[in-house]
Amino acid sequence: MNNSSYLAYLIAETRSLIQEGKDFLLSQGRVLELSEWITIAEYSKKHNVSTQVISQWINRGVIPDHSFIHVPELGKKLVRDILYKN
Repeated sequence: MNNSSYLAYLIAETRSLIQEGKDFLLSQGRVLELSEWITIAEYSKKHNVSTQVISQWINRGVIPDHSFIHVPELGKKLVRDILYKN
C-alpha cells in the first residue's frame, strides 16, 4: 500500500469512527459538537502535558465537569479542547 492509499484509508477509517461516535451519542440523548472535544491522549500530545496530569486536573476540578465527559461504551474520556493551565 503506497502512502496516498494508506492516507486515504486512515481518513476513511477516522470518518467512520467519528460517525459511529456521533450515532452513539445521539442514541443516548447526548448532543455534542465533537470538533470541540478530544480524547485525553490527543490533548496530551497537542498541549504537551501528560495524561496523568490531565486526570489529576479532572479530579481536582481544574477541568470542570462541563468540560469533561466519560463515554464508557466507546471506551473514551473526552475533554473540551481549550487550555486549562499554562
